[in-house]
Amino acid sequence: MNLQDQSQQLIDDRDGFIELSYLMTQEFARLHRGQMSAGVFIFSVVKYLTDAHDCNN
Repeated sequence: MNLQDQSQQLIDDRDGFIELSYLMTQEFARLHRGQMSAGVFIFSVVKYLTDAHDCNN
């Protein structure tokens, strides 16, 4: 599963958010071994309203 599919799954399956974000972070670290500095990798889901009547979506 690629990063785009995993990102969509984070949105679609909120119950699996913690496990999937952990797996995505591990995969990122594996792919960038030796090229990334120590730090924090943050996943979040943000929902915003496009207008005042969009609160049900």
